[in-house]
Amino acid sequence: MRDVATTETSTPKRERSPLGGLIAVAVLQIFVFIVMAVVWLWTHFATEGRCDSTSCDTGQAAQANALFLGVAALSFVLTIVAAVVSYRTRRDLMWVPAVGCALILVAYFPAAALFNAATGG
Repeated sequence: MRDVATTETSTPKRERSPLGGLIAVAVLQIFVFIVMAVVWLWTHFATEGRCDSTSCDTGQAAQANALFLGVAALSFVLTIVAAVVSYRTRRDLMWVPAVGCALILVAYFPAAALFNAATGG
């Protein structure tokens, strides 16, 4: 009887790429950004009445927008770089989009505080 495990013609197991896990967490990062962007827009629409030319510092409101969107964009750039590195080196870099999710969540709070200070609320 022939032992199947010792045959030299058996095909080796295909090595799994860690890129799939990174992509799964990146999808979570996109979801977190969409939810936080809706909350961010809701904050803007809720303050529509109190942000006129006399009581609203538009420069500071623009800084708040740049802070939130800039951190989100930076987190996506880091995720894309991590995907390329993970694909080429076969390293598991799932933590990068997870940190990106945290960055998006954390960036909302100082940006919202800056926006509230700009609108006087």
